[in-house]
Amino acid sequence: MGDVPNRIQGHLLCELPSCILVNGPSSAGKTSLVRALQDSLPILTLGFGVDAVLYSLPPADLTAMKGGNKIERVGYSYDLLVDAHHAAIRGLLEAGCRVFVDTGLLRARHRASFDAAVNGFRTFRIGVTCALDELDRRERERGDRAAGSARREADIVHQGMSYDLLVDTTDTSLEIELKQVFHALNLWCAERARDSDSCETGLFAGQDHNGSSGA
Repeated sequence: MGDVPNRIQGHLLCELPSCILVNGPSSAGKTSLVRALQDSLPILTLGFGVDAVLYSLPPADLTAMKGGNKIERVGYSYDLLVDAHHAAIRGLLEAGCRVFVDTGLLRARHRASFDAAVNGFRTFRIGVTCALDELDRRERERGDRAAGSARREADIVHQGMSYDLLVDTTDTSLEIELKQVFHALNLWCAERARDSDSCETGLFAGQDHNGSSGA
């Protein structure tokens, strides 16, 4: 990937997807990748992972979840929280926001719920993988996840998924990951630009990644 630019080509910015999904097991580096992507783009994006909802739980319940313990509170349902997260994503998209979603779609109903939420919006899907031993090491190092959860999720989180890009974070630097993503995004955007004249007349026509003239 040596000469691949760490950016989106300026004339393709207006073809960026409305939503980028970053799906993978806990501790695989999804949030770090989303934040780096956000910082690398000159246009507004919102990073809205499932943790934004989970961290709104009552503190005692969040502590229980992090420890892998059952939450007993009346009304609690993990599936309900996932559905709520996806409904919020839909609301942000309908409001005109570009949304980057880091999550782990662990069940068939979660995948169906996400697909329904982004229906009608262009979505670029990234699958994040990582070797199990490295997941275990990162999980122990961060200390805020139930022991063994990353390994368990790695077996199921990619089932039934179709991706535009797979990124293995085992021993890949964040800089290289970004190059992989931007390379794939440039190709994805270029393919859609061929069927659209929006990039000839849009806000970013003739601009490079920081908004200045590309000439």
